[in-house]
Amino acid sequence: MSYTITAVTIAAFRDSCDTGTIEKRLTNRDLDVLLNSFIRTYPHLEGSLCSDKGISLMYLDSQITSEIIKHFTALHKTILTVHDSYIIAKNDVDLLRKSMKEATIKVVGTNLQAEQDNTPTYEQIHSFRHLDRDYYLDAMRRPMIRHYRTSQYKERLERFNLSKN
Repeated sequence: MSYTITAVTIAAFRDSCDTGTIEKRLTNRDLDVLLNSFIRTYPHLEGSLCSDKGISLMYLDSQITSEIIKHFTALHKTILTVHDSYIIAKNDVDLLRKSMKEATIKVVGTNLQAEQDNTPTYEQIHSFRHLDRDYYLDAMRRPMIRHYRTSQYKERLERFNLSKN
């Protein structure tokens, strides 16, 4: 299916772009080609374009977070939210997982799987120093914060680098 961008959509897109960026220089035809390519790649998302689907998903996310905060507050536990992450005491990880499960079931009707950064803490690494000296030394040499590059990221980076040539 061919999708034609309306003048309003184009104006809104260009208004959100910084002066001098490549996005500002794209023609209406370029934008049509990009959008149609996107739809061919992700046809299941076509019905969600320009439908405020992102807003409704952000609202659901805020409802889930609100439920989690209520649960922690009722138990007099400290919790800090940062975007879609939670900062809690180390010993409250299981409580957070339980709260997330209950909140997603209440808000969206199903348990959504949550990701957790399993980077070992300094204390965890240090506790291994007597059990496995080589592991301890290797872990202490690695940075505590790790950035994982997904295959999708690597693919986009490669396409970006090729487009610069």
